[in-house]
Amino acid sequence: MGAKTALLMYADGAIPGLLRHAGPPDPERTSALVRRSYPHTEIEPCQDSNLSRGIYPPGGRAYAGSWPGLDVLTDRRLMTDTPSHLPEHLVSAGAGRRLVLHAMHSVVDWLASAVWEDGHLLRSLRPVPRQGRDREHRQPDAATVRLLGFCFRDGAIPPHSL
Repeated sequence: MGAKTALLMYADGAIPGLLRHAGPPDPERTSALVRRSYPHTEIEPCQDSNLSRGIYPPGGRAYAGSWPGLDVLTDRRLMTDTPSHLPEHLVSAGAGRRLVLHAMHSVVDWLASAVWEDGHLLRSLRPVPRQGRDREHRQPDAATVRLLGFCFRDGAIPPHSL
């Protein structure tokens, strides 16, 4: 099974600190985030999750949370071989903010990440697997960060809707 992520975050500051202080997400702001992210898709609320379990949602579902200074969206369709080709409407939604994409599938040793600042791509990375261990950093407990669930009408995943 392995670890999988499909995560997009818009932030007005350091993401770990913003996540550490995240309470329940604002339902109206979160719904607006999802509507902006899927402008031509019918969505409806469904079962919520948290960042730990919802970081790679099942097909036909996305999880999101919006707090002051931080928006989080998880959707497996964010997994792109070329992070710099993230759809423009998702990049432009980060105007004036930092945008971070993290997509990973550990079974096949695949990772893609990118960082934009104020809509400008700063870095994009698709590393080749290597030996060794990176330094560990203390991260917020993802199980405590609640995300709201959204289902695509009839469970259908619209093609190219991102």
